[in-house]
Amino acid sequence: MHLAERTGAFSEPELTVLGEVLRDCLLKHEEGYRFEEIEEDGEMAGFLIWGRTPMTKRGYDIYWIAVDPALQGKGFGKLLMARVEEAACGEAGGCILRLETSGREEYGRQRTFYGSCGFMEAGRIRDFYREGDDLVTYVKFVTRDLKDQLRKRSTVNGKAKPVQGYQVQSSKGKM
Repeated sequence: MHLAERTGAFSEPELTVLGEVLRDCLLKHEEGYRFEEIEEDGEMAGFLIWGRTPMTKRGYDIYWIAVDPALQGKGFGKLLMARVEEAACGEAGGCILRLETSGREEYGRQRTFYGSCGFMEAGRIRDFYREGDDLVTYVKFVTRDLKDQLRKRSTVNGKAKPVQGYQVQSSKGKM
């Protein structure tokens, strides 16, 4: 929670909801939420909460992503996204990833990040959150071929390629 607060990207109501989601995900072991964590030097550098979209065969939602402000722009967020792609496609043989964000100007950096990860804007609902604050939906279609390309880039002789001391951890609702 402290990491999310330090980013300055989330409002108080958003942080309240994030706290509830984290409790559901980590303490109550709620089905549907998955927690990915990345560390540097034994400290949490970032996290991502995601899960399968109900009533879909290959759909997954990315609910929250946060990276320590001191480490932003160094690849931690992209590593988390790549981990989710790999896991989701491994389950479904290809997947559709979806996320939603604000259309406010202050969220421009986040939207640029999503684009750099291969997401495309798929829709926008004007004034959804409040006047001047659109809901922006992003989507990424990941095929089996792309998943195999990701695996080849991230492995050496079938083993995970080390990435400058960064470690990605995954949990299905466990701490």
